[in-house]
Amino acid sequence: MALETELLELARALGRLRDSWREVVVTVTEDRPGDLAAAEGLCDTLVDGLGEIEDALNGLAPLDGPALVAASYGLRAVRDRYYRELRAADRAAALRRSLDPHGPAWRAWHHAVRTGLDRCEPGLRTAEDALLRCWREVLEAAPTPTVRVPTSR
Repeated sequence: MALETELLELARALGRLRDSWREVVVTVTEDRPGDLAAAEGLCDTLVDGLGEIEDALNGLAPLDGPALVAASYGLRAVRDRYYRELRAADRAAALRRSLDPHGPAWRAWHHAVRTGLDRCEPGLRTAEDALLRCWREVLEAAPTPTVRVPTSR
């Protein structure tokens, strides 16, 4: 495929990721059963991630090769946030421990958040795959340098 086609696919993949991420933000901010510091921290993390996805999308404003750099940085930031801050076992366990004493409403909320995060992962992977295809197109379109090795007789 041409770079333009792959860039459009990347923009669509980032849009779908943004939509699924927004659903989790809504769950975290509007569906939580009360105020807890742990929930507030999770909300901040998710809102920051949404901003990173928006940055990646906005970086694609001119659909060209340099836009890939901005999209790459934004997507890397959200991927790191997803795996290191939202899905890391130690962080998930700490959040669960902090919510458990607060009753079934908080446990149900936590389950809804985890389910929403599960829905984000395929979109994240699809966007990463689309980004890699874009870079492949850039490399395939680049002129291949000629290397000459001098030989001695």
